[in-house]
Formats: sequence, structure tokens, C-alpha cells
Amino acid sequence: MSSLSTMMASSAARSQNPQLSDLILDRAYFAELRAAAEKLGSRFLSGYAKTLIDGANLRAAVRTLRMKKDPEFLKSVLTEGGETDLRRVLSAASSAETLPALYAGTVFKNAAELGAPMPAFLKNLISRLRSAADDAGENKK
Repeated sequence: MSSLSTMMASSAARSQNPQLSDLILDRAYFAELRAAAEKLGSRFLSGYAKTLIDGANLRAAVRTLRMKKDPEFLKSVLTEGGETDLRRVLSAASSAETLPALYAGTVFKNAAELGAPMPAFLKNLISRLRSAADDAGENKK
């Protein structure tokens, strides 16, 4: 069994919480992606990984606000390695009004402003990720 499989099985057995296993899987994926980018010396892959992490952190912040969870919960689910400083995400996630300001100068501007139900937010977020990937690919040429 791989170390990732072992970690996931262990977390599921300890907590009986599938969300914890998802979090472990996401963090392992992002760590592998960042390591591959570094090994290859790929600015594109590095930027893509940072963009994915920022998107995941924005999604976590929005969900935390909607679920009315406390900042400690958000802190426990954020992932290091994006462009956006996690302390700023934690601070901005104190209200739905300040979160869009944090992402105003990023590809996630519209996603952060979206006050729609979660499926619409996620659709917008995915669109922003695709756009960022397309832009990075065009800039590489």
C-alpha cells in the first residue's frame, strides 16, 4: 500500500470522517504537483499548482462562511503553497464582504464575488481555473 493510501486509511479509521480523507488526498496531490514542478523547473506547472491551491482555499473559505464554522475550522482545511497568504485568507474570511476584496486582483475575482448557491460558485471557480491554465499555456509559447 502506498504512503498516501496508508495515510488515508489511517485518517478514515481514526476519525470516521471522509472529509478528512479528502483533505489529506488534496494536500498530498498539491504537494506532489509542487514537487513535480520544482523537479522539472516548470514555471507553468508551478503557477498552475499555486492557482489550484488558491482556488481550493477560496472554496474552503466560502464553504466555511456558508456553514458558519469558526476560523479554527478554516485554518485546519487551508493548504499552503498558493499565491495568496493564508493569514490574509483567514482574516478576509471573517465576512462575505471582505473575501472578494482579497481576490480582487486575481483570476478568482468573479468567483469570490459570486453570492450564488454553491453549484454556481463552483462552476465559476472551475471556469476561472481553466482560464488561468489557458492563459499560462499561451504565455509559455
